[in-house]
This record gives sequence, structure tokens and C-alpha cells, in this order.
Amino acid sequence: MRKSINIPVHIITYALTNRVTNHLKLFVYLKVNCKGFICYNKNTLRLWAKEIGLSDKTVSNCINWLFKNRWISCNSKREAIHVVSFKKILQKVKRFTLRSVAYFEPRSILDYKYFKAFCCAAAVGCAIRKQKYINSKRSASSKGIAITNRLERKFGFSALANSYLAKYLNVSVSTAFRYKKEACNAGFIEIRKNEKYLRTNGEKISASLINLFKTYNVENGLKTKNGFIIEVLSDSVKSNILIKRKK
Repeated sequence: MRKSINIPVHIITYALTNRVTNHLKLFVYLKVNCKGFICYNKNTLRLWAKEIGLSDKTVSNCINWLFKNRWISCNSKREAIHVVSFKKILQKVKRFTLRSVAYFEPRSILDYKYFKAFCCAAAVGCAIRKQKYINSKRSASSKGIAITNRLERKFGFSALANSYLAKYLNVSVSTAFRYKKEACNAGFIEIRKNEKYLRTNGEKISASLINLFKTYNVENGLKTKNGFIIEVLSDSVKSNILIKRKK
């Protein structure tokens, strides 16, 4: 029995995109509690349901899905389930790299209870990294210098638009917002609102002029606060999930 496991982020994003995080949660639980094979019967199914905080029916549906999609297979001679490797799962979902993994250490039922929030946070963390890489690459290209070792190594707050996260996960913007909020509520990420007052000649602009600005300035995210106009920018986000890159 393992104490921790490294989950490929590509599998996590697949689960979020296709709304199968409960299925992944059960799969991860099986991976943690076996070395390739694990006994399977009605009693163990009930135990698994209790351990990961799902109903017997939900676990049964998840097992059927895992069989159907060949994430697990049945060994009739050993009366056991064979749990497929992450490498093979990546091939099945048409992701072909193990480079980024999220460290998951289940210590109690609470860790499984917040597994979806953990997945959301892992996706947010990787979206930030990808955005930084792209920005760094563009910056280096414009300056005509090599991009080697130009990735940001700090783990502080970074701007992350809901639209960017939605594109990264191939989901709607509203779904991306819910994922980010769920991860924040569980404490896996921290969010800081980015707002600034619009000014002219150093003076704050009155809220009475907001319609004029919306018409002629074509600004996104304008609203009023304390009698003045503010611009709402992308949230600054910090992920507390450990993301590692495997060689």
C-alpha cells in the first residue's frame, strides 16, 4: 500500500473536461491500495465507497465505466481487478506524456472528499505554468534571445483569466470559474481580486460616467465602487498544489 501517488496532470485535465472526476478518484484509490491487482467483490465495493465518500451505486457505476474504458480489467483466475498503469491510461485518452504530475497524499476520507477540488487546483497550477511559458517564449522571441531556462521559478501569485483556464481545459468560462472557486474554497489555491480605479489627471472618475466609458472606451469589466469607476482585471492566483516535472 502506497502513502502517496503522482497523478499525471493530463489525466486530471481529461477527468475535469469529461466530468469523470469520481471515476478518477476511484481509480486513484485502487492504485494507492494495490500493486497492480486488487480483490473485488460486493464487500470490497462497499468498503471502497465508504473510504472515498461515495454511494455504493456511484462506485458501481464508476467501476463499470473503468471496465468499459479499459482503465481496469478482470482477472478471473485470481478473482481480482488489474489496475492499468498511468502510462497506458495516457495512451487511451490520447495524451502521451508523463512530464507534469500532481503529488497526492491521501491520509483520510477528507482527502478523497476534496479530490475534485484537488484536481481543479492541479489544473489551475499547470494552466499558470503554461501561460508563463508562452509569455516567456514570446518575450524571448521579441528580444531575439534563447528561451532556455527562462521559465518563471517563483511560486507566487500570477494573473489567470477564467477565459484562459476555460481554453486550457476545453470547458465553458462559467465551468472554469466554478472549478477555480471550488479549489479556492478547499484551500488548494489562493485568489486575490485585481481591481483598479480609473483616473484622469490623477483623479478618480465618477460612477456617473460609467455608461460613457462603456460606450466609447470599450472597456471590459467596468463597474462602480464607492461612487467611482473601477476596472476589474483577471484574478491573481496562487496554487498550493505540488506540481512536479518527471524526466
